[in-house]
Amino acid sequence: MRLWHRAASDAAASSCVLVVFFNGLWWYGRRAGLVDPALTAADLRRISVRWGSGPPLYLACTLLVFVQFWAGVAGFAVALYLVPPPPAAAPGEAGPG
Repeated sequence: MRLWHRAASDAAASSCVLVVFFNGLWWYGRRAGLVDPALTAADLRRISVRWGSGPPLYLACTLLVFVQFWAGVAGFAVALYLVPPPPAAAPGEAGPG
């Protein structure tokens, strides 16, 4: 196995583990009521569906890296487009806490 292929597969596996833990934190915070009270039930559902699609996408891309390297890398690019990070707070908006 080439060194860059090994590095990419390690990075893919690490990102897969991280996305699972991040989703665990989201679901814990949502169920414990630690989210912004200004969010409606529809907002929470939309966020949950979007972030919930991350682990299966990342797992598929991780497995794809082991089978067809460039297809897996392209899959991660698509996954990052489909599951983007949340938007930053606008200037002047109150932050957490």
